[in-house]
Amino acid sequence: MKRLKRYFEHRAVAVFFIAALVIAAVDLLRKSSALEANELHAYDRLLQTRTPSLDYKSPIVLVTINESDLRRFGYPISDTRGGISKPLEILNDRLETF
Repeated sequence: MKRLKRYFEHRAVAVFFIAALVIAAVDLLRKSSALEANELHAYDRLLQTRTPSLDYKSPIVLVTINESDLRRFGYPISDTRGGISKPLEILNDRLETF
């Protein structure tokens, strides 16, 4: 006991010992999934408060066909002239490089 007391007289040893105990306790809690709910909540808050970057592009592309398209191309829309498939292929190529 005297020997242990002598070691803790040095501040650096005491700090190291306490830090090791805290790290071991947190690691044990993480491995037992006791902190999982808190970690997920903190991660959700981080994502909610994060500002989106200006160059963000959505991976979702909406292709709409309206009444004027139906009048122009007829119903059902045929792709014999490549009127629809060409732009979709270009979009697909751009999305694959995204």
